[in-house]
Amino acid sequence: MPLVPNPPRFLSDLTSAANVLRLIRSAPYSTRLVAIPDGVAHNVGYLSLRQSQVINYFRGMKRISFFLPDGYQALDLAGPMAVFSSASDLSRDAYELETVGLSERPIKSNAGLRIIPDLSLQSVEPTHTLVIVGGPGALNLTPSATERQRLLDLANSSQRVVSICTGAFLAAELGLFDGKAATTHWRHQEEFQERYPRTFVQPDRLYTSDGKFWSSAGVTAGIDLALALVREDLGDAVAAGVARQLVVYLHREGGQNQYAEGLRVQLGTSGMFSELLDWIRANLPADLSISVLAARLGMSERHFQRQFKKELGVPATTLVEQLRIEHAQQLLKNPSTSISSVSAAVGFNSPDSFRRAFERVIGISPSFYQNRFQENG
Repeated sequence: MPLVPNPPRFLSDLTSAANVLRLIRSAPYSTRLVAIPDGVAHNVGYLSLRQSQVINYFRGMKRISFFLPDGYQALDLAGPMAVFSSASDLSRDAYELETVGLSERPIKSNAGLRIIPDLSLQSVEPTHTLVIVGGPGALNLTPSATERQRLLDLANSSQRVVSICTGAFLAAELGLFDGKAATTHWRHQEEFQERYPRTFVQPDRLYTSDGKFWSSAGVTAGIDLALALVREDLGDAVAAGVARQLVVYLHREGGQNQYAEGLRVQLGTSGMFSELLDWIRANLPADLSISVLAARLGMSERHFQRQFKKELGVPATTLVEQLRIEHAQQLLKNPSTSISSVSAAVGFNSPDSFRRAFERVIGISPSFYQNRFQENG
């Protein structure tokens, strides 16, 4: 028997499809579902306005609304959409997908792809999952007071709020991530933390969840997050089937650090440590202990450590390890290079100590990294 959200007692006497539609459109997604007579659902089938939405509500579909700013990243939209669409193929009609813009005019991606949104922000109705799509346009979007309130109302009425990549900036700008854990593209994490100090940034996570709020790292990490949502909604078997259909990992090992380029500290400093940093990078296999580094600058070890951290923001031992691991990543791209030779080339005492450091910094083993990122030819 078809279903409709928590109808009044007189619903059994309804024969007007318009009344059913009005009831459905006003009901939040969290409302309890109860049965209605088949005859009423039959009449609903003849509606021309949002017919699919009415039928989807009867079937218990989850509606997912993708909010697109101008300058959105196309993959931030297409990746998660493909996951949910494939899930609906495998688990009949599990999701209804729609795109939402500030208005109904075409929205242009940062690569020039134009999409006409299904709905404007003013016409979109309460949804199960609000997805804020990232891209350059999400970094500095400043909605009007009316648009801001409409986004907040939509987020507050949704059972889930998701940001993809730099969509986290807009979510945080709305205050949705205050006191919450979140992540974003590794390239923008420092800026994100500076602009939104009330958000707990998880720098090496591909995606995070904190209550009803979810966020993903850069671009294709939106696929990882979407698979996690499918797994939560429909179970492991459906999520695994989607991963096979899209030829992606159901669960990727490691975090963002394996994809990031270089250090988060500014190694191009013009301060007292500039020449020392150049020397360290040129002598990674050498003894780079605190005593050696302090002696090169004519400082006591204690004064050196204090000044180094003050200038660069990290202890000298941490920076040396990061530089060694960064160089090791480049060497491991050669498939003929052994783990032991890389370990020696970057200054570790043994392959075991190298493996432990690599896994601590990158999140995966050196051999796994080499297999994933090796350059052929």
